Amino acid sequence: MQVQIVKIKTRAMKNTNWSALLITSLFLIPLFIECSSKETITPRPQPVGPTLSNVSYGSGKDWEGNNVNLTMDIYQPSNMVSGRKYPLVMHLHGGAFSPDGDKTSAADKCLLLADSGFIAVTINYRVGWNSSNNGDPCAGDTVSFNDALYRAMQDERAALRFLVSKADEYSIDTNWIFLSGASAGADVILNSSYVDDKYAKARYPKSVAKLGPLDAADNNLKNTYTIKGICAIAGALPDSNLINSNRPIQQFHFRAKMMKWFLLISEPI
Repeated sequence: MQVQIVKIKTRAMKNTNWSALLITSLFLIPLFIECSSKETITPRPQPVGPTLSNVSYGSGKDWEGNNVNLTMDIYQPSNMVSGRKYPLVMHLHGGAFSPDGDKTSAADKCLLLADSGFIAVTINYRVGWNSSNNGDPCAGDTVSFNDALYRAMQDERAALRFLVSKADEYSIDTNWIFLSGASAGADVILNSSYVDDKYAKARYPKSVAKLGPLDAADNNLKNTYTIKGICAIAGALPDSNLINSNRPIQQFHFRAKMMKWFLLISEPI
């Protein structure tokens, strides 16, 4: 494994939040183990604590106009102490926004994270778009693809609002919220963390006109949150300038085939 540290210069950052960086690193260890184990024969992790399946966090219209119930699975540590709060990691599955994508594909990652002391959550988000008939997603309808990404961003944010609203019930420490995602899921967590309504109107005007503001879908909750760290496996942002001092989030980027991590740290100019 190689780790490359990329330092981003920002004007408003006084220093690096090393405590957030440390916790972010700890949450990445089980993710890396699970990803790297795909090249070896590793037994599937077994449930280590209470698991809440198909918890509804809202509902919305899918790309074909059908109303769908949006659900999440919540994995909890086996040694939870009554009254104690635990850091949250929410993971989004990949799948090129195709209807085949499902939260259950992230079960192994969530089991490992729960075993490491996290409340681990994976969600179903709205998928589907007008991709090409030959199976090449790059040859599909880009407007439809932007709609799919935007819907998923709305769903991810709605899921976070729901979890924060249920922090006491699920023993979540809202001061330590992390996101991870693979492929399409990585695109979603990066965009939802850095894109605001103003930028969305400029970048995705048709999607905004059709689907409304980022935080106006799926449920009516108004809870707020701050993201401490991101692990993006093969994901990207449309504009690197979105990473600035206004959103100082520690990031790890992982390219699976090359077994290489990129650690992004914000530093003062």
